[in-house]
Amino acid sequence: MNALLLYPEFSSFSLYNLKDVFKITGTKAAQPPLGLITMAALLPEDW
Repeated sequence: MNALLLYPEFSSFSLYNLKDVFKITGTKAAQPPLGLITMAALLPEDW
């Protein structure tokens, strides 16, 4: 079994695109991708 964990980049026209806000605040993300972190934690360590 394989698992490919991806976090897609949102379009510049998307409601979820906060690049301008990140430039002002100096941050890179609003919140961590908790779904990816949770899935990665559930996978076996030897993967």
